[in-house]
Amino acid sequence: MLAGERRDDILSRLEKDGRVLVSQLSGVFGVSEETIRRDLEKLEAEGFARRCYGGASFTGGRELPYNVRKKSNVSAKRRIAAAVAELISDGDSVMLDDSSTAVFVAQALPEKKHLTVITNSLEITLLLADRADWNVLLSGGALKLPSLSLSGAKAESFLTDYHTDWAVISCAGVDAGRGVSDVAEDSARIKRAMLRSAERTVLAADSRKIGRRAFASVCRPDELYTVVTDLSPEDSRAASFARWDVPFLFVP
Repeated sequence: MLAGERRDDILSRLEKDGRVLVSQLSGVFGVSEETIRRDLEKLEAEGFARRCYGGASFTGGRELPYNVRKKSNVSAKRRIAAAVAELISDGDSVMLDDSSTAVFVAQALPEKKHLTVITNSLEITLLLADRADWNVLLSGGALKLPSLSLSGAKAESFLTDYHTDWAVISCAGVDAGRGVSDVAEDSARIKRAMLRSAERTVLAADSRKIGRRAFASVCRPDELYTVVTDLSPEDSRAASFARWDVPFLFVP
């Protein structure tokens, strides 16, 4: 495994578990503890980790690289995407954000006919490029490498020029008291533009996002049509959302 791939794997574990131990990672990857310490030092310098005695904790202060997000919690994202796809009918218009979950939603839509898809994601655009019966629109804007997407004022202006049946967005955190939030302000602004332009907004959020707060506010609960998540309804976190007047669709 290359050093960059190993660090991506470590970062994925950090995001999932909140902390990692040097001794455990050394065994997992078959490298020295000193090598792991150098990996954690680099992740700390990039703002993803905070080193502590024996390991490191996840800071959550920066947007994860796209290749890391795309590989995390894949099974749950596929189930969520399938449930979201069931909500969308032939002929509908849909906005998809630049989240890795939205990519899985795009992959779950191939049986639909005559869709209009508007997105700021380069990967989603390429994924749907061969759909001759679909109308696929890519926003303008500045290239954002971590998410392979377009953002900024031009992207926001483009999105607000349309009115769609659906917007499908994801996030970095869903908190019962503070609503939906994301790591970066520019990403949050794109999601808000989509929300304003859509008749109904679906939040697709895997269980690791539930109960978290991120830096930039996206929307209030009452601005959502539904939340699709793999969180178990028996999970203690689910009860905290009882006062939200928004249906939760729990996928097994």
